[in-house]
Formats: sequence, C-alpha cells, structure tokens
Amino acid sequence: MKEREEKWEIDISGDSFTFKRVINGRVEESYAAVNTAKAAIYANAIIHGFQPPRDLRSFDKLTG
Repeated sequence: MKEREEKWEIDISGDSFTFKRVINGRVEESYAAVNTAKAAIYANAIIHGFQPPRDLRSFDKLTG
C-alpha cells in the first residue's frame, strides 16, 4: 500500500498568492488568491498543522 503524500503548493504572481493542498498528486483544496499579509498568516497556519483561516478580516477600529 502506497504511503499518503500530502503537500501544499503556493503559486506566486506579483503580490498575489494562491495556496493548494495536494494529496497523492491530486489537488484536494485550493484557496482564493490573497495578498502578502494574508499569505503570511496562511503559511504560518499550515506550518503549525492548521488549515488557512476561512474568514480573515481586519480588526474593527473603535470610533470616538
């Protein structure tokens, strides 16, 4: 029985980064392109064994 091979691919186009999760040579998941700041968070999550966050929003600034 063949051992499962899992890897992440990052396609870079200028300041746009697209992440793909590949298992045994087949793309299982792909994520919408993100900017450099979000790509850094995605990569950090992946390195620590997590999936990239699905909903990443800027911090709401308090008024007043």
